[in-house]
Amino acid sequence: MESNSDIIKNPVGNPNFYKGMPSLNPAGRPRASASFKDIISWAMQQLVKDGDEYKTQKQIIIEQVTEQARRGKPWAIEWLADRLEGKAVQTVIEQKKNPLGELTDEQLDEVLSFLKAKKINAPNTDL
Repeated sequence: MESNSDIIKNPVGNPNFYKGMPSLNPAGRPRASASFKDIISWAMQQLVKDGDEYKTQKQIIIEQVTEQARRGKPWAIEWLADRLEGKAVQTVIEQKKNPLGELTDEQLDEVLSFLKAKKINAPNTDL
């Protein structure tokens, strides 16, 4: 028989679980359901009879979009260009929070003298 000093307590996990305990999930982890991407990929690979030949759904859709682009539909042209060339990188311009931080000491002195001449309260500059 084990004494209390022989039992090693695990501070992590549920204290109600013990070694040799029957499984709380005997069937195991359920299989993950198919993701949306997997379902679309599967659907696009399905063969469909198109006239005398068989084509995948993906081929039929691309042919239809290409035909719309030939007819001058802007959405179809953009869709094809995005997939062939990749989407354009969007430039993000970050505005500086403190535009005065880039001024030289001389420029800051000019700004302060201008503000004093206009009698506008400037922040305390005595550091």
